[in-house]
Amino acid sequence: MRLYSGLLFFKAGSASGFMTISSFSAENSLETAEFLLKHEIKCVSLIQKLKDSPSEVFIFRNTKTNAIAGIISVSAGGSILHCLPDLQVIVAAEKLILTLVKNRTLFCINGEKKASQALADFFYSHGFQKPKIINNYILMNRKSSVIPEKCNSNGLIFKKCTENDAKFLLPLELAYQKEEVLADSQKINPAVCSYSLMRRLKTQIVFSAVKNGKIVAKAGTNALSWNYAQLGGIYTLPEYRRQNIAFLTVRTLLAFLFSCRKNAVLFVNEKNTKALNLYKKLEFSEVCPYQIAYFQ
Repeated sequence: MRLYSGLLFFKAGSASGFMTISSFSAENSLETAEFLLKHEIKCVSLIQKLKDSPSEVFIFRNTKTNAIAGIISVSAGGSILHCLPDLQVIVAAEKLILTLVKNRTLFCINGEKKASQALADFFYSHGFQKPKIINNYILMNRKSSVIPEKCNSNGLIFKKCTENDAKFLLPLELAYQKEEVLADSQKINPAVCSYSLMRRLKTQIVFSAVKNGKIVAKAGTNALSWNYAQLGGIYTLPEYRRQNIAFLTVRTLLAFLFSCRKNAVLFVNEKNTKALNLYKKLEFSEVCPYQIAYFQ
């Protein structure tokens, strides 16, 4: 390994030739944005990371073509996001990737399924453990700005939430995490969940559905890129399901996003047929398989 002006430089043993890695910077910001724009629909979370923590974003460049070959982010806590349309980059940048995770414990790999699987296999082949939990999703998008026709609101009031609503939303967030995110063997951490919720209320968009003075459903975003808002945390209390509430809540969120000229994208568990049917009813279409693999 040699170090040149902040670049890690290795000779990568593949047909891709030499590969370099550098941190995101003002000098490569335009080229980085152009690369990500081509794949924006699949890497909204990575673009949000670029906005929030640019020092955790790294760019692979093929020195034969001088072109960006892939982008990856590695957080201090071991969370990995990626934009790797060419899986050969993982082979070509073998030593570079290992340098990024040196002395770190992997927490998760989040992104398009083929690349997520390839990264998990790569790390396992280099002595890391296999993922303990693998959640497979379907990435879906809604580009049209035409909102489905209005229907009976069932006595619901929809509200754009602020930090002042955190304590009322927390029970729904805890239930959502238990039902949709965590494995049966995992225990939820209410303090972490509360912190995460408060952060989203400050930086993202969250709508609630209120019936008889009680919040019964919520829908929001968890990442914002240049042209897309990634939906997440969509949840309705069990006793209020099958009343069209989720449809109306997401519809309200979509109307707001489209007024801000944002298209919508989300990923839904591939086994959750009810949610899949809901999003198809809202005119979402399937994009590709998506995966989050947890190592802890």
